Amino acid sequence: MISIEQCVSNINNDCVFLGNIDPDMNDLSSENDASSHDSQSDYSSDESEATHDQIEIERQTFLQQLIEFIRDANLNKTTTSSLLSLLNSSKSYDEIPVSINQLLKQLDVKFYYDSFVYCSTCLTSLSKIQDRCINCGTSKIKANSELIIFSVADELRRVVQSNIELIKWYSFRENQMISDIVLGDIYKERCSNNSTLTLMITTDGKPMIKSKATRTSVWPVMSFVVEIPPFIRERLDNMMLLGLWHSPISPPADLLLSRIVDLIKSLTMTGIDILVGKKFQHFDVHVQLMSGDLPARAKCNKLNGHNGFFACSRCLLEGRRCASPCKRHTLYRWSDYLPYRHISRTQEHINQYAQQVSGNIRTSYGVLGPSPISSILSIPLQSTLDYFHLALEVHLRTLMCKWSQMIKDYPGAIAFIDDFLNSISYPHSFNRTPKGFLNYGKWKASELRTFLVYVSLPALVRLRLAMPKCFPEVYVYHFSLYFIYIRNLRHFSNRDEIREMPTFIEEYLKLFSSLYDQCAELYSAHALYHLHEQVEEHGGLAHHSLFSTESCLNHIAKLSHGSISLGQQISYWWCIHRQINSRKMINRPTLFTKSELILDSFFVYDVIENYRQEFDLAYNQTFGEFPPQSMKFYSRYVHGLINPTPIQVPSDVPKVMYNGRNLLAGPIEPTPGGLMKQLINDLFTEDEIILGYHEQVNEKTDKIKEAVKNYFFRDDDENFRVFWGFDGHITRGNQRRGRAYRKKKNDLEQQKSVQLNTTASDINDGDQNKN
Repeated sequence: MISIEQCVSNINNDCVFLGNIDPDMNDLSSENDASSHDSQSDYSSDESEATHDQIEIERQTFLQQLIEFIRDANLNKTTTSSLLSLLNSSKSYDEIPVSINQLLKQLDVKFYYDSFVYCSTCLTSLSKIQDRCINCGTSKIKANSELIIFSVADELRRVVQSNIELIKWYSFRENQMISDIVLGDIYKERCSNNSTLTLMITTDGKPMIKSKATRTSVWPVMSFVVEIPPFIRERLDNMMLLGLWHSPISPPADLLLSRIVDLIKSLTMTGIDILVGKKFQHFDVHVQLMSGDLPARAKCNKLNGHNGFFACSRCLLEGRRCASPCKRHTLYRWSDYLPYRHISRTQEHINQYAQQVSGNIRTSYGVLGPSPISSILSIPLQSTLDYFHLALEVHLRTLMCKWSQMIKDYPGAIAFIDDFLNSISYPHSFNRTPKGFLNYGKWKASELRTFLVYVSLPALVRLRLAMPKCFPEVYVYHFSLYFIYIRNLRHFSNRDEIREMPTFIEEYLKLFSSLYDQCAELYSAHALYHLHEQVEEHGGLAHHSLFSTESCLNHIAKLSHGSISLGQQISYWWCIHRQINSRKMINRPTLFTKSELILDSFFVYDVIENYRQEFDLAYNQTFGEFPPQSMKFYSRYVHGLINPTPIQVPSDVPKVMYNGRNLLAGPIEPTPGGLMKQLINDLFTEDEIILGYHEQVNEKTDKIKEAVKNYFFRDDDENFRVFWGFDGHITRGNQRRGRAYRKKKNDLEQQKSVQLNTTASDINDGDQNKN
């Protein structure tokens, strides 16, 4: 976080405000050398101009640092104004704005959104957020609803201008990922030239105020640009906020989407001109897809929800209520789908059914009425299922619930799986890892993804081999079908693999009801079948999932303060932060093409020595000779976005005292495991380590935990907990086992030495007796 002192004192640092750089500001040459007086005059003039430009850069840099401090401190308008007043009253800095409005004006921040207010009871349009609806009488008053509509064109310009070089680079076939959207059937059919911008639209709800009396939620409508390469397109600065609904009630689809759809329709008809460098470039605008979880999709599509009839947006399977005594679920059975699998929904059918909905007819084939998005996309083909919610949050949790009920009565089964989960060493980029099998209900989406894609099948196979009666073989076989299906659709390197996937999901759904409860054959299970069709049309599931959208929802929720006008607050700070960051950050193709070896201080030479013999043998087997002594070792290799980053240590090393000694004084090992190992060896004797005292809770281990946390994991409780319970647990166990092994080996060598000495002594005594 930037301090106030840094904002004031660091004006002359080397930061550059990109929007105000003059490429010719250092050109001090004079065209007229007729007289020394004129030359001197021209030089002075140019020097003055250069000085003025430098002052302007410094001023913009200072203002940028000031707004970054305001953002990092999460100040609202009132506290921001107080900060500016304090700075102006205590210090005589000419560059400090007197108000937040002046600060934003100097930073050239534009607010390109319109606000609308509605009564939350009858949805009557109001003028102000404090107004009361005259139509609702004296009934209990709900907080009014806010609708914010952003300029789609301005949001597009913001994102494209900071990514134009990447967009041009990614337009070439050799730079595109085989599983990405740009190689899907729909994109290739509709986007025939390089000057195209294609939108992916998503929406979802997020609770804002959880108090029962004043409960509200926010529904942002967000978008990404398909032409930006994967993973970069999903960064927060590249997200576009198209609209926002804040209210105690869920938004009607027409109210939430109609104005946004009208803006997009206008852009698809006329295109958009964007200033690229010093010239305007024209782009066509298309819509690729719209996605959300099951309730959000049903709302936007104006179709029945997942527990209704004809809920599927891709086929006309009706669904049926489950048999007595349950009768609580609408089942979409595989056996019922087989006769209808050749009958697909079309946009024409949806439009036709929507016209039939009126008066007493509330629904026709699951259609509740005309949807605004029908005018910019085909709902059956372009309203996509999100595998994050469907395959992980819903279906995988259902399976894990069934598995836990099956194995919980077998002693040691849960502990066996937990031990396996704890024994896995994950790459550093896995911020969260699944722990505690019975805690699956509390796992985050990233933990569910890690479990499904990497861990689940090995865990079940191990459990089956260790306890055959606990988990029957047929369940392992059945889950392997789902595992292969989702894993291949999520990301692939050969598009032909997609065409082999229907066989797996057909067999999976065929056996599903016979292995699990028949009431589990819900729409969420049926929808899995359509994922392979979706991947053919839109690319791998990973490239149009809602993982990044969920993260953005948390960010959006933090932009507001208090409980009044949260929608306008979010929109206000969104414009400020996104515009400032977009000007500062220019994404270039080097993000993907940069390749280099890095030699830095984060190098553990003990690792080289530990594996020197194995490395030398592998080198000899490969090249027919042993490695030369001059061979240089590097700590890291950077290739594109693959950049392993070690944990950064604090600049101000804290003190951790034990028996009058600072444990963090002197040389410190460069890794958390290395530091923990070093302190264990310092504080415990060899016998104590062999007996496992360093693995128990005591004063010494508490001090070691404190030292490791303060040095490597300050203000990062979650990652420290993961390290101490996983990597640290393994390291501490290895120390005990290593010491015990070495002690046993030394004892054996000593015994052999004693035996040899005894034998030699006996032989000498025998020889002496003979003599």
